[in-house]
Amino acid sequence: MAEKLDSSRNRISILERREIEGDITRNQLKLLAEQLNCDFTYALVPKKPVEEIIEDRVTEIAIQSLDSNAQNMFLEAPSIDKKAQEHLLEQAKKEIIASGGRIIWKNIKEDICLK
Repeated sequence: MAEKLDSSRNRISILERREIEGDITRNQLKLLAEQLNCDFTYALVPKKPVEEIIEDRVTEIAIQSLDSNAQNMFLEAPSIDKKAQEHLLEQAKKEIIASGGRIIWKNIKEDICLK
């Protein structure tokens, strides 16, 4: 490999060690890929399908919205049954999705930083 990369065996050994230790830089990997006539790809891959991530986020926003509305309605009306709560949740989720993507990701940066 060192010969193919026109580099010393010691240099390749250092890069391999850095890679194992998680200390190699993107620039070093990019240069290595170029020398090996490869494309360098750096990606974040979701652990769950995107549809599931969106569904979870929409549900979270809908619950927060319903919780704040429920606090206001608590003084005015008796509590609603489980079936009605589920219907309200589904309705709130549909409204959030219909409003577009911006509301879904509006506060995601703060949520990620807090976790």
